[in-house]
Amino acid sequence: MPRLVLGFALVICAAGAFADTITDISFTPGPLTSHTALTVVVRGMADSSCLPAPGKPSVSGTTITLTLVPPPPLPCLPVITEWSIPFFIGTLAPGKYELVTMMDGAVLDRRSVVIADADPPIRIVENVGPTSGSGGVAIEPRVSLPSLQGATVTFDDLPATVVSTVGTRLQVSPPPHAAGPVTVKLAISGRATLTAFGGFRYVDLNGAVDRAAFEAILIPLIFAGKGAFGSEWTTDLWVYNGNAFDVTQLGPFITRVCIVAPCPSPLEALSTVKYGTLGAQPFPRGAIMYVFRDGGPGLHFGLRVRDLTRQAEALGTEIPVVRERDLRAGAFSLPDVPNDGRYRVKLRIYSLETRKGPVVVRFHRMTFPFTQAGTTMVEASAATRDTPAYAEVDLEQIFAEFTEQGPFRVEIRPPLIGKPAYWAFISITNNQTQHVTVVTPH
Repeated sequence: MPRLVLGFALVICAAGAFADTITDISFTPGPLTSHTALTVVVRGMADSSCLPAPGKPSVSGTTITLTLVPPPPLPCLPVITEWSIPFFIGTLAPGKYELVTMMDGAVLDRRSVVIADADPPIRIVENVGPTSGSGGVAIEPRVSLPSLQGATVTFDDLPATVVSTVGTRLQVSPPPHAAGPVTVKLAISGRATLTAFGGFRYVDLNGAVDRAAFEAILIPLIFAGKGAFGSEWTTDLWVYNGNAFDVTQLGPFITRVCIVAPCPSPLEALSTVKYGTLGAQPFPRGAIMYVFRDGGPGLHFGLRVRDLTRQAEALGTEIPVVRERDLRAGAFSLPDVPNDGRYRVKLRIYSLETRKGPVVVRFHRMTFPFTQAGTTMVEASAATRDTPAYAEVDLEQIFAEFTEQGPFRVEIRPPLIGKPAYWAFISITNNQTQHVTVVTPH
């Protein structure tokens, strides 16, 4: 009787022989302050299916040590495998720390990390600026001082130029400096120096976006043009700044709205009294706006798509503008999605990840027997500086294979490796009226 023999190669992972490369080390949450509990995420590549495990991190003085435990000597598949390990550190005192990542007694990575003082004795607005040192920064003591006359300000011991003094506020011009956080000191003769450790961050505007300085804001859809059944679409974006100061934003698409004219290039200041309206440049797969984190909480957004041929019937549909806190690191669902030929149904999936990744989409019945009706897998494109990772699925084509009309619960399962954060929404467009209903995760 003939036999079918299946064969595959195995390697034995022995201690000390494990080949590993660290590809990235990231910190969450974005702004590293003495009030936030720090988590360090180490990502890497292994030359087999046997992966390292996390050891217990330690903090000794100003040194943070992360230990990777090699895999045991077990049979492994000889395939390149990506891995991701989070290390919870907790809150740290303000200061500059050395972060050391080790495995088997060998140092794999060494870098510095600065924890800023969350309660500095001076307030700095805005607390981020270009490495050129151009631009103005306001400094206000949080403690009562009789006068600021004769005050001096330094950024990492480099003198800043005091432009003006009005009451308890200094307007200064920072000196040029390399990218990264610096300590700001306000000194007045005969009084104690006020120090904000890590109180200001320099950014290289020509380099990669510094996510510790900028919050990424996802604008899911920007489209202007003709659509199906004679429709003609446009998109409006409103940005209102509720802060008492200008907020600098970096992005390729928003209309420049400034108190001063012309706007300083390449930075754009969102006004405290005006709205930014978008229309011309299309980003049908979404766009990313970056704003300095100091002013991010005071910004308010509105995004609306409108069919210009049916303005008498409907003013448009609101689409959420997605903040970083809205992204989902695990599986999430979009419920009550119909399977009905009267509608065009499209799923759009987004992420800020710079790597491609497979996303599993499952369809569950919302009526008895509440079972899974089907599944598909899509490949999300890699994000760029100005555009998010993106994938879309025309659900009516998939629903055509089902015998039921629904409704369905659509489940999104992002890639497991690295636990990247995703967001998605479903647009349901009536073929006759062109009215759009949006289903978002909650």
